Amino acid sequence: MKRKIAVVGARGYSGLECCRLLLNHPDFELAVVTSSETSWRLSDEFPGAKLDKVAHLNTDEFLAQPKGVDAVMLATTAAQSFEAAQSLKDQFVVDLSGAFRLGVQETKAFYSLSLASEKDSAESRYGLCPWQRAESKGLVSNPGCYPTSVLMALLPLLKDGLVHGENIVIDAKSGVTGAGRSPKEIAQFAELSESLIPYKIGEHQHQPEIKRFIKHFAGMDPSFTFTTTLVPISRGILSSIYVQAAAGANMEKIAESYRNHYGEYSLFDFYAYESGSELTQLSLKKVAGTNRTRVVVRQSENGFVIFSMIDNLLKGAASQAIENLNRHFKFPIGLGLD
Repeated sequence: MKRKIAVVGARGYSGLECCRLLLNHPDFELAVVTSSETSWRLSDEFPGAKLDKVAHLNTDEFLAQPKGVDAVMLATTAAQSFEAAQSLKDQFVVDLSGAFRLGVQETKAFYSLSLASEKDSAESRYGLCPWQRAESKGLVSNPGCYPTSVLMALLPLLKDGLVHGENIVIDAKSGVTGAGRSPKEIAQFAELSESLIPYKIGEHQHQPEIKRFIKHFAGMDPSFTFTTTLVPISRGILSSIYVQAAAGANMEKIAESYRNHYGEYSLFDFYAYESGSELTQLSLKKVAGTNRTRVVVRQSENGFVIFSMIDNLLKGAASQAIENLNRHFKFPIGLGLD
């Protein structure tokens, strides 16, 4: 029997991707979709799809009586997820927002939300696949898109002592869907077309998230510069990461590190950079629309340049949320995603 899943906030970009993946998953059934817009229907987004078993509910209506499903995916803002979680204490929840990723002080500073205690943002909730080992019974906090691209690339090398954790430079660029579906001036065609827009410089909520979970998974307190730039493409993230090599580090050991950490994880690809191969190795088109993480490493004079690429709506959001559902229900982590 298929597990029944509800997607709250299904009309947004990440919510729609959750729905698409669930509709094609062999062991999950998309049972409920919710939106604050009562006239919205999933058939408007997926014409021709078999949606006769999918119930359309107002978000408030569902949260008032969240029954009949085995799990809930929250594809909502941090504030909405924070409030919705109070109504879903008896459900298994995968939250795609940042509401429960940080500590008490940082959650207040970056999301204007007041966690009751540090346990509400415990590291055991953080669903970075395949790094997370602890089981979260109630709520899994799906990682942010930028942190996913950075952590997937850096954690093996930091944990194995191949690169230094100080003076890291992270230059991350994202497609415009990362800004969400709600209208924003920065995401308007006339503003972004033929332009690049750095934003939230020194203030991005994903900066403390990266720092917190490098410390958690790699056991060190890193120092880094982190910049984010909106680029005029629909989807995809390219994080260019500049690190200093530790003594004895070379490309063979880099490749071995990734093999050791991701050998049993089917959704990761590593390439040693080859001159003249930019179109095949570094093109975001190779990753956009897939559930995979691609890491390309080039050795430089003082260290390594690491290029990490993901689809911000998939591995950066919806497909990683499916990985967390698979993990919770004891299915292979890549089921429905390979």
